[in-house]
Amino acid sequence: MCVYRKYTQKLLPQQAKRSGKVLLTSIITFTSVLFAMENNGRGAKAIGMANAFVAFADNIWAIDYNPAGLTRLHRIEASAFVIPEQFGLAELRTGALGIAIPLSFATMGCTIEQFGFDLFKETEWRTGVGIKVDRSVSIGASLNLHYLEILKYGFSRCASLDGGILAQVSERISIGFNLQNIVQTILGSMGDRYSQVAAFGVCWFPIRI
Repeated sequence: MCVYRKYTQKLLPQQAKRSGKVLLTSIITFTSVLFAMENNGRGAKAIGMANAFVAFADNIWAIDYNPAGLTRLHRIEASAFVIPEQFGLAELRTGALGIAIPLSFATMGCTIEQFGFDLFKETEWRTGVGIKVDRSVSIGASLNLHYLEILKYGFSRCASLDGGILAQVSERISIGFNLQNIVQTILGSMGDRYSQVAAFGVCWFPIRI
């Protein structure tokens, strides 16, 4: 510990800043490989529900949680989501935009999300559709394009497919299921698999407001 402190004190401010960014990039890269670029949620409502949104999914960010929930939108909806400094670090910035348009036969939506800074950057495009099977059951799917770029190391890209179902069991109970990365997409030339996540939820309203 003492040796490390003596070394950092001799660094010029610009060198120390660059070293800190390299270290942070390494940590982010390692974490991304372990958790396959999982995010911490999208949309204030879903995050406020601890991301237990798969059986609720009633806004534009349903594309991330359960695309079948897009059928719960009855008018055009647009949303922006920004975390300028996660954990107080500007390098962990997240920004996202989304729009959904209800049509006569389905509800279409798309989002674009970006995480990181100039040394490490993730970008994700999602295009989703939700269709009502009957009055109480909806299905949905989203096609996703993922871009991962590390400065001086190049970039990687892949596509994935998500699918979900949402059912209104009763006036106060709904259930939802979503499977991310149905086809088990491989990311990069090393053969790393993009994460496959299955989520199931039950939503109960004890009191209807």
